[in-house]
Amino acid sequence: MNSIKLKVLGVGSPIIDSLVQVDDAFLAANVHGEKGGMEMITRENMDALIERAGTQPVNVVAGSAGNTTFALARLGIPCAFLGTVGADSNGEFFKSTYENMDMDVSRIRTNPNEPTANCLIFVTPDSERTMRTYLGAAATLTPESLTAADFEGITHVHLEGYMLYNELLIRRVLELAYDADCTVSLNLASFEVVRNCKALITEIIQSSVNVITANDLEAKAFADGETSWEDGLEALAEFCPVVCVTLGAEGAIIRSFDETVKVAPCHVDDVVDTTSAGDLWISGFLYGYLQNHPLAACGEYASKVSAEAVKIVGTGAAISDEAWENLMDTIA
Repeated sequence: MNSIKLKVLGVGSPIIDSLVQVDDAFLAANVHGEKGGMEMITRENMDALIERAGTQPVNVVAGSAGNTTFALARLGIPCAFLGTVGADSNGEFFKSTYENMDMDVSRIRTNPNEPTANCLIFVTPDSERTMRTYLGAAATLTPESLTAADFEGITHVHLEGYMLYNELLIRRVLELAYDADCTVSLNLASFEVVRNCKALITEIIQSSVNVITANDLEAKAFADGETSWEDGLEALAEFCPVVCVTLGAEGAIIRSFDETVKVAPCHVDDVVDTTSAGDLWISGFLYGYLQNHPLAACGEYASKVSAEAVKIVGTGAAISDEAWENLMDTIA
């Protein structure tokens, strides 16, 4: 890594992911909504779904912004996280995992009245993931609780798209990021988020966001789902300086002003789970972008990090130390 002074703040929901492998028949019979999406459910409904699945979930630390900043920390970028956990074992698990990566957890709040957020992820044989989330303590972070001190020493803020559901909170974060002279990246998170929050997305990416990332479904949703992801890319690029659209096994496209970079995928013979592939793609991209590397190199780093994510069940926290060390040898 070069000598550029960096510290990235991830802002979002500290979540414990609970991964369950199911077939498409189970998904169709038991899970309301579209395959591959994310919806909010109650704790009771989550418990009932786990019982119906009949298997013990694999639990890992997660959350979209959390996944990205965790991976950035593994790549050697100083990181902090801002969010709220419950006063429970899952909250301690989240914080201790991040502390073990030398991440700054001083901005993580604890709410004694709500459990730590939990996301139940159904992984089907095609490695697609369908998410149902109970936010718990994560939903109790308030605009009023944020201060300039939370952004002290921060140079870049990474936001997850799920925060768009709390308009006052994301506006407060962007205000404080601006005051602290931070650059900002936003991951659009899911096609449901884009459908429900398009007006707000359009507004804030014009004024406050330097980098926006989306997958093909999210980009298409930004174009109202009537045409293609290419139209979504063009629409997003009208407003934001850097736009990245990931295309799964087809790689990705990066657009910055008049420069367009096509990113080749890293081939993986045995794809196990795509749960955090997008979040880790962003970490690889930001690793290069925040150090002023060429966009083509940033895309190459992103592809390599994302490839590691699909080899294991779970998030970046489940990737072995050896795999992270090998990654650093190839992108440092």
